[in-house]
Amino acid sequence: MLAGSSRLGSICLESGLEHVAGDGAADGGQRTDPQRDLGLSEGAGLRRLFRGQSGAVRYGYAYAVGYNGQVAANGYGFARSPNEPQNGNKAFTPTTRCNLASISKAITGIALEVLIRKYPSVTLDTPFWPLISSMVPNPDPSVKPVTLRNLATMKSGMLTPPDEGPLSGNLWPYLNMYLAQPLVGTPGVTYSYNNENFTILQGVIDQVTGQDYVTWVTQNVLVPAGIDTSIFNPNPDPIATATLLYGGPSDTRDGDYFGPLDFVAPGGWISTAQELLKFRWPCATPALFRRPRSARC
Repeated sequence: MLAGSSRLGSICLESGLEHVAGDGAADGGQRTDPQRDLGLSEGAGLRRLFRGQSGAVRYGYAYAVGYNGQVAANGYGFARSPNEPQNGNKAFTPTTRCNLASISKAITGIALEVLIRKYPSVTLDTPFWPLISSMVPNPDPSVKPVTLRNLATMKSGMLTPPDEGPLSGNLWPYLNMYLAQPLVGTPGVTYSYNNENFTILQGVIDQVTGQDYVTWVTQNVLVPAGIDTSIFNPNPDPIATATLLYGGPSDTRDGDYFGPLDFVAPGGWISTAQELLKFRWPCATPALFRRPRSARC
């Protein structure tokens, strides 16, 4: 998992990595250096992303990658620039919290699968609207056949607002306004990335479970996965100490503060690289799912 900050948005990328330069036998036995195994001993490729022409790291990132029970984790640059008037020159480390931005959608995707397992009457091909009809009684008729699968795969056919849609607001008034608009594409066919698909899923989880999204996901996804919810939650650190957002390696302005977001499902979770790694993607975690036979964890 790679986490970083820029004024353009938090960069949070999780991926499963396998080192393909050779297997244990070819290297003479079991490897003991996870950073070498993962090709991350220098981190040069990642550092180049965050350097200016001078070569000085001016903002930062952290990564944590698991492989065969070993973890490679490190950080570079700054969570808070040396130019900050308060607590500047703060290093970005694997234990630095930052907003996960759209990796929050992956958390919501895991939550959707847990929901379906706990509520067998709900499937991926269930239309979403009947699940929230008490809160959104009068949507445009064209949206009613859209399924949970369509939402999760960004193929709802719904309109994509400017900047992919807001991350804050009053959930149900916003969804009533948004869902009053007709479809602009074909469900299951037309792909368009936006936040609304997952904001709707936040509402679905609220209504199906009878709990608010954050509480239910915390209790049914994060805690069973062994996540430390004092670290992994949607509550930002104070502005004087939080990871800030910068525009690039030459940005000398005060960083932007990523405050609390109402629409957590599409972009509001906050974590560290090390804590996010506990999901052990793509294997998730045995406490949540049966491990796929093809998965290598």
